[in-house]
Amino acid sequence: MTRAWRQVLCLAAGAVVVRCAVSTARARREVVAVRAELVAVAADRERLRATGDVLGQTLSAVSLKGDLAVRLLGHDPVAAREEVAGLADMARRALREVRTRTAGELVASLSPARIRRGGGPPPPRG
Repeated sequence: MTRAWRQVLCLAAGAVVVRCAVSTARARREVVAVRAELVAVAADRERLRATGDVLGQTLSAVSLKGDLAVRLLGHDPVAAREEVAGLADMARRALREVRTRTAGELVASLSPARIRRGGGPPPPRG
């Protein structure tokens, strides 16, 4: 093999090494971005789970207070009225808590990374 061919082969091998290094760096950046997105999705799921827990507990309590108020209507209208007032207060507190927990949801779902990937939660209804 002549010296010229060796130089050509060395240049070609160098080009392959550079291309592999560039591809590896690009893949690493993509892995970092995907990991960050997975962390965000996990946080979203946890927030949704916690919000569901709050709603479930509150709706159970509202249901019990409503049943109690209905039973009290014929016997003790004042107590029934107090139960209904407590029920309304409980519902308002739960609504505030859900709004607090979900305040950043729309903003987070419109992040540029999620838009590019077509991800994120669906837009709110209503």
